[in-house]
Amino acid sequence: LAQNVAAAARLAQGVSARVRELDVMYTRASDAARRVDDVLALRECAEGIRAALAAGDLPTACGHVARFLALGEASRTEMEAEVGGSIASVHQITESMHKLRVSVGARAEEVVARHEASVSEVVGVCRMYVPPGMVDE
Repeated sequence: LAQNVAAAARLAQGVSARVRELDVMYTRASDAARRVDDVLALRECAEGIRAALAAGDLPTACGHVARFLALGEASRTEMEAEVGGSIASVHQITESMHKLRVSVGARAEEVVARHEASVSEVVGVCRMYVPPGMVDE
């Protein structure tokens, strides 16, 4: 009986060790998949902002900025440190955000200058102030 219990205990320890190894591998794979998704999202944001600004579609550009900011500072910092190509995307987004701020400000001045602007136009411009961080303006 003692031998059977000892054998079962060894088997249980072996299975437990293997489960711990698999859990570590699963965690690493999940982290890698999350980082890949973040890098792809970053590149999509960079391209989306660029294309929307080129087309003059400020609300869409603001949506891409909001998505970029939703990635979180920690994710953006990790990507900058680990993936050289994403640094260019972050810089591109930063430059695009500056252009977006200028464009949104110009659009706001245009709407305010037209005294017959509708409420929906004013609200639409106000909504564009949020993603690029212009709320205080």
